Amino acid sequence: MGGALPIEPLATSAIRALCNPEAELYLIEELIADNKLIEQAADEVRAVDFSAALHARIFTRMIAEHASGRRVEAITLEPFFREDEDWISGKMFGRLSGADINASRDRSRIRGYVDHLVELSKRRRLVAGLQDAIASARTIEVPLLELATHIDEAVAVITEAEQTEEHGTLGEYAAQVIADWGKPIHGVRSGLIKSLDDVTGTLETSDTVVVAGGTGMGKTAFASSYAIGVAQVGQGVLMISQEMTGVQLARRAIADASTLIGQAVDHRGIRNQSLDGEHMMRMTRTAEKLSELPIEVVPAAGMTVDKLRRVIRRQRRRFQAKGTELMLVVVDYLQLMQPSRAGMSAYESATEISKGLKLLAGSENVVMMALSQLNRNMHKRASHKPELADLRDSGQIEQDASTIILLHREEQFVRNEEPKTKPRDSLEYTDWETQLRACLGRIEFIVPKSRHGTTGKALGWFFGKYQAVRGNEHDPSDYGGFYV
Repeated sequence: MGGALPIEPLATSAIRALCNPEAELYLIEELIADNKLIEQAADEVRAVDFSAALHARIFTRMIAEHASGRRVEAITLEPFFREDEDWISGKMFGRLSGADINASRDRSRIRGYVDHLVELSKRRRLVAGLQDAIASARTIEVPLLELATHIDEAVAVITEAEQTEEHGTLGEYAAQVIADWGKPIHGVRSGLIKSLDDVTGTLETSDTVVVAGGTGMGKTAFASSYAIGVAQVGQGVLMISQEMTGVQLARRAIADASTLIGQAVDHRGIRNQSLDGEHMMRMTRTAEKLSELPIEVVPAAGMTVDKLRRVIRRQRRRFQAKGTELMLVVVDYLQLMQPSRAGMSAYESATEISKGLKLLAGSENVVMMALSQLNRNMHKRASHKPELADLRDSGQIEQDASTIILLHREEQFVRNEEPKTKPRDSLEYTDWETQLRACLGRIEFIVPKSRHGTTGKALGWFFGKYQAVRGNEHDPSDYGGFYV
C-alpha cells in the first residue's frame, strides 16, 4: 500500500532501522475504521511514538476530534491538513479514504500495532540516549558520575511509566518562584467552604487530599459541595463514584445546588419523587444550571489505579476539547478501590492504592481527593472526635497525603444518646435537648496535616435536608435553619 512518508531525518542508520511508518499508517487506518478504539490507543500511544511527524500530527488531531464527539475519517481530517505539504505529497486523503476497505478490524492485530510502535519508540530513544552517552564518554571533561547518570536516563525509557523526570538546579527553581510571583496558585479552593479554605489554603495540583470520616459524617456531601464550588469558577472536576450511581449523586447535587440559586428543593422530596409543581420547576431549573458546570461523573465499581489513570486521561481530553482544564479528581471512596493483585492484606492493599493515588496526582497534574472511612476506635472515646490513628488500614495514607481533613458531626452522636425512656419535661431530657441545640447542623473540619496550609480546625454547616456542606461564613437562616 502506498502513501507512507519517509521517516524524519534521524541521526543514525541504527535509529532509522527502528522506524516503521507503514505500521503507523496501518494503525491510523484501523482507528479511522473503528473510532471506538481511538481512546484505547490514546491511552498507550503518544505522538512522540510515531517516527513520521505527519503521522504524529494526524494522530493528535484524531484524538482531539474524537474527544469533541466528532466522527473521525479522511474527509473530516482533510480541512486540517489541506495546506500541509506532507499530507499532500503523501497523498494522505486518498490513502485514508480507503480505511474502511483496507482495515482488518481485528482487535488482536491492532493490539499488535500498538505494542510494536511503542516498543520501537522506546528502542529509538534508548539508542539515541546511549549514543549521547558514548559521545560524552569520549569527552574526558565529562565526570564519570555524570556519564553514569546519562546512561541511567537512557535505560530508564524501557520501564518508564510515561512520564519524564523533571529536574533543574535549585537556582532555576528559585527564579521560577520570582517569575510566578503574583500569579494565581495552580490549584483549587472550594469557595463554598471558605472557613476550611482559610485553613488549608489552595490545594495545589499534584497534591493528594484525604477526606476521612465515620459513617454518617457527610463525606459524600462534603465532596459534592467542594466539587460544585470548584466547578463554579470554571475548573474541571472528575468524580469517581464507586458506591453510588450517577443518578444518586445527581439527586444530592440538585438539592445542594438548588440552595445556591434561591430554588431550594429538599433531597428527600427528590429521592422519593414527592415534589409539588413549584418544586418540580425548581428542580428542573437547578438541573439546567448543573449541566453548565464542568463536572463529569464516572460510576465505576472495583476501580484500580491503572484503570483510574486511563479514565483521567480520557476525561482530560474531553475537558480540553471544551476548553476546560481538569483540576480536581474525587475518588469515593479509597477502601473500595481494588489492588493490582489478589491475596493482598487490607493493609498492603491500602498502602499500594494510597501510594498509587499519590503518584497519579503527580503524573496527571491534578488535585486527587480521596474519601476514606475511619475505623471505630473513635466510638470508644468520650469525645468521639476522629484522630489520624483512626484512618482505616492507614498503611501509607498518612505519609502519602499532602492534606488530611477529618470530618466530625457531634450532632450524630448526641442524637444517638437521646433519653427516649425519660419524660420530655425531665431534667435528663431537657439537658439532652440543650446539648443537641448546641451542635445542631455543625460540622467540624479537623486538619491534622496540611503541607501547604496550616494545621488546625474550622467550623462549618451540614444541611442534611439539602445534602449540602457550607463554611462557617454562611447563615443557617438562609437554608431554613435547624430544628431539634
